[in-house]
Amino acid sequence: MRNLVRGLAPYPAAWIELTDPSGNTTNMKIYEVSKELCTPSHPAVTLVCDGKKILKVAVLDGYIHLDQVQLAGKKRMPAADLMRGTDLTQYTIK
Repeated sequence: MRNLVRGLAPYPAAWIELTDPSGNTTNMKIYEVSKELCTPSHPAVTLVCDGKKILKVAVLDGYIHLDQVQLAGKKRMPAADLMRGTDLTQYTIK
């Protein structure tokens, strides 16, 4: 996934579709990522967010940290900056 994001940045950009608890969906473009190789404690394709600094997606062999993102209607920014203004803890990946 890391190489896919690198290959698509900055245009057209990799993206994921997020769903909030009420069922509304929004797109998030992904511009920069880093990888964490480990045995994940979450199922694959799960959004893991602490609401402050950590925004990552569980994959089969670890986690992909979302470093630079752009939520629909917002500016491109570091994930930590986005989480200061948006609560992503209840979102899931569709």
